Amino acid sequence: MKESKKKTLTYKKNDIVRRSAGSINLTQKETKIAFDSIIETIYSMLTEKRVGSRIEIRNLGVFTVKHAKQKPKARNPKTNKIIFVPEHRKIHFKPSKRIKEILSKEWKVKK
Repeated sequence: MKESKKKTLTYKKNDIVRRSAGSINLTQKETKIAFDSIIETIYSMLTEKRVGSRIEIRNLGVFTVKHAKQKPKARNPKTNKIIFVPEHRKIHFKPSKRIKEILSKEWKVKK
């Protein structure tokens, strides 16, 4: 017997804008402009040509740009073909302690 998979709930930018507009007493249009500006700023900071950039947002987490080594023998899981992956930068996200605590409480299995 197969377990039924729960459908993932995906929030989009408009959902965030709609929910935020009500709590900060701005129109959705004003909130969207502010949100787009913040996202664009974070985007530009993370894509600067350097490794080691770090953006800390209290109660959310830390975004860090890290160096990823080259992988001469990586495998494409779809085709099983061996490929070369050059060195590159990657983004690592570490959630805040507060988020970790909330999520761990939510998923504790009761016996």
